[in-house]
Amino acid sequence: MVSNSLRESLYFKIPSVVSDVIHRPKGANVFRNRDIGYYTLKVEKILENYDNYKKELGNLEIDNNFAEIRDIYEKFL
Repeated sequence: MVSNSLRESLYFKIPSVVSDVIHRPKGANVFRNRDIGYYTLKVEKILENYDNYKKELGNLEIDNNFAEIRDIYEKFL
């Protein structure tokens, strides 16, 4: 399971930082869960090299999951 916000960020090529509490897709920048120091270093590294991280995502093929997400919501209606 991947959060919708992470799916959206990756699809729109926005570097994102997420914990390793669950499996994350390729392109996500993962930090050790509950390790604020490691989280801070990850965020600083991305901010300092934002263009490079964005470029890396530009080369990554990411599925458009809109239909899948819409179908899940429609089940609740």
